[in-house]
Amino acid sequence: MNFNEKKNGIKKYIHIKLLITLAIANIMMPWRGRRRGKRWINISPYSQMFIPANRPPTGKITIFYSELEALKLVDVDNLTQEEAAEKLGISRKTLWTDITKARAKIVDALINGYVIEIIDDTTI
Repeated sequence: MNFNEKKNGIKKYIHIKLLITLAIANIMMPWRGRRRGKRWINISPYSQMFIPANRPPTGKITIFYSELEALKLVDVDNLTQEEAAEKLGISRKTLWTDITKARAKIVDALINGYVIEIIDDTTI
């Protein structure tokens, strides 16, 4: 066995070992990126779903409790983002991301006639 054959054999071994490691990691950690941190959610909405009244819905979007709580604190309770983030126990950047996602979802649903479903993400 010459040097190139040994080198190719080692490359194949490393490649197979890497594939096995990635497969195991995907089974143990199926999500992408970091896991969402715990948030201090103090709301439990009366309605879990809003459906357009004047026509049949054309789709569905999902708003999480954490996004709804972030919107409530900033837009209804008039807290600053720093105060709202502190109250939820998250960073200001995470709060900003939740607010941005929730606003985009709600506007999309209102414009396109989607059903808005509110689900509890604290148990996910």
